[in-house]
Amino acid sequence: MKTSAIRKITLSVFAGFLCLMPVHAEVMRHFHSDISMDQSGSVEVKESFAMDFQGEERHGIVRHIPVRLERRHVPYSVYFKLLSVTDADNQPLPFTQSCDGAQVELKIGEPGKTIAGRQTYQIKYEVKRVINWVRDLPEFYWNATGDQWRFVIEEADVTLQLPPRIPPGPISILSFQGPPGSNAPAVSKLVGDKVYYSCHNLQPGQGLTIAVSLPIGTLNPPDALKELSWWLADWWQAVTIPLIAFISLFILWLTGGRDKGSGKAVAVEWNPPKGLSPAEMGTLVDEQCDLKDITSTLIDLAARGYLKIKELKTENFFFMTNKDYEFEKTAPPVGAEPLSKAEQLFLDAIFPSEAALTTTRLSERKGKFYPYLQAIRDAIYESLTTKQLFRHNPETIRRSYFAVALVMFLLAVWALGCSIPTSLGIGVASIIVALFAPAMPARTAKGSQLTRESLGFARFVNKAEKERIKILAAEDPTIFGRLLPYAMVLGAADQWAQVFKELAIEPPSWYAPTDGCNDYSTAVFVNNLGSAMRSFDQTFATPAGSNTSSAWDGGSAFDGGGSGGGFGGGGGSSW
Repeated sequence: MKTSAIRKITLSVFAGFLCLMPVHAEVMRHFHSDISMDQSGSVEVKESFAMDFQGEERHGIVRHIPVRLERRHVPYSVYFKLLSVTDADNQPLPFTQSCDGAQVELKIGEPGKTIAGRQTYQIKYEVKRVINWVRDLPEFYWNATGDQWRFVIEEADVTLQLPPRIPPGPISILSFQGPPGSNAPAVSKLVGDKVYYSCHNLQPGQGLTIAVSLPIGTLNPPDALKELSWWLADWWQAVTIPLIAFISLFILWLTGGRDKGSGKAVAVEWNPPKGLSPAEMGTLVDEQCDLKDITSTLIDLAARGYLKIKELKTENFFFMTNKDYEFEKTAPPVGAEPLSKAEQLFLDAIFPSEAALTTTRLSERKGKFYPYLQAIRDAIYESLTTKQLFRHNPETIRRSYFAVALVMFLLAVWALGCSIPTSLGIGVASIIVALFAPAMPARTAKGSQLTRESLGFARFVNKAEKERIKILAAEDPTIFGRLLPYAMVLGAADQWAQVFKELAIEPPSWYAPTDGCNDYSTAVFVNNLGSAMRSFDQTFATPAGSNTSSAWDGGSAFDGGGSGGGFGGGGGSSW
């Protein structure tokens, strides 16, 4: 069932409920409205209410006029300006005016004074943005009396003054009376440049709705600037909420998300920063602990003497290759640097202590390494934070902002049933929060310095100055294997291997190629190791088991319209 149909049924039930309510003794003997419009589409309305309170003691009446409606299922604002509130002799009457966003309330009368019998109230006001444009034809569709009065309206009539100088063309008039959704016609008559509408005996919850369709050119359509200002008035939440979110996040980034000591020149460094493992360096450079950073720990531990890697041929087709790899745990050399928490976790993931393994194969670790992965990643972030290279744990910062973005997104979904502009605004703001999340972790001054040193080492690896490397290799024959994991996290392993190709470098003792492979070079080694690393990455990352006051939907009165549709409406009561 369409939403508009549901709303019509709901309002019909509401109207029936009003009919069943105890009827006050007061009655509206006559409702009259004089309406005129100019070529700009501005409409002036003068309403007259001939009330008969009979024996009831009342202060006056309350008139509700909707200014926030729903048009084609989206919010739509009407511009309202009160001109006067008078009695039958055009003398001012005391009143209070308030607006809850959806409707204007005019409360006429004085709290300390009661009245009875016949009284006449006149309200004059101006409204804008109440013209429909249907196939370029201007249409005025107006709920004249409103259908929320709690007493009988014995007689209702409306005089509509059409704009001057109407171009040639058909003028169509239409009217409805009864509860919301009713198609029962009222009396409609076009005489010259005026249209007269009337009906009788409207019960509580019923009203008179009028409509007129005019020839093209009768009214001037709003220009683009005016349409934009009206759109912003309706959809301001969709603009302001994301804007506030962006400004707030930008201030947070300025005060807590920028790296300290950043922006300085990067000099070439011949060695990676001291005190950083390859995984820590890779994480520090891009603030992300990637899988390649974690996998580089395997090569680093091998280069430091904690294990050996042996390449094996296998008849099984394992991760798109017929190679498997054997890991052998070895006793570290005397004086070896102690393992960090992340490195110990990595070694435990390869050689579980409960299994007392000293030798295992990559194929045997499939699905068994994965449970350690997050703990290793957290340990790396924790280490960098403890070393005061980040102001706060970068992963915690990102998760916090992503969590806020998720909560905002859910709030936007919930708000969809209340306000589409608000929902859209919160939804866009949640995207902005998510986009800011990766930028919010911040390095300390020390962290920025070590980042520059890391990037300086990356420049050295990429430039690969042969003469300088010859000197370094002569001083330290293990330099190729020792610094290889650092080159790997920087994505420069191939360049690192190429520069050693012409040097007489012994293969690292910790990596044994397939039996029978005698054509060794650093390039062949890195190529083989690259294939191995892809298998390592795939294996390690594989889990085990792998608020509106009108029901009008913005349609035309001449295309399925009915009583209660169009602009205007509301109702009132006595008080």
